[in-house]
Amino acid sequence: MSDLKHLTHADISIITAYCKATTPGPWYSYEGDVMTGPLEHGYGPRIGSFNYDGKWHGKEIDGFLPKSVANAHFATKARLDLPRAIATLEAAWERIAGLERELYASQRREFHLTDEVDELRRDKKKVLEDRDAWKHAAEQAAGMVLQMRRELSR
Repeated sequence: MSDLKHLTHADISIITAYCKATTPGPWYSYEGDVMTGPLEHGYGPRIGSFNYDGKWHGKEIDGFLPKSVANAHFATKARLDLPRAIATLEAAWERIAGLERELYASQRREFHLTDEVDELRRDKKKVLEDRDAWKHAAEQAAGMVLQMRRELSR
């Protein structure tokens, strides 16, 4: 595996293959014995067991020889939890990919909207300049009209 904190798609493929190659679960452990179901009379067939010096006797599990009873308990939980964790991780990656597509689309839309906003600002500036020019012209015309009235009334 490439990184202990992050799994790549290749890592998930390898782990999935390892999980599929193991004895089907669920697995159970009791006093160092690792067994599989279905449970008919207590526990199902034995996969292997530990003797008192911690050595594994019986079938290897994917070439992994557990070193202690704690490892056997971990293996019983990992057999069901690891595939669920992988499925959750794959679903998370799928969701992240979807969100990244949405983000890219939003960024493109934002870029286009920014262009539109810039264009609207330019248009607004022109309108304001035109308005101010017309106001100035109107003020000048009003002034001329007043001056003409004064001259005519004399």
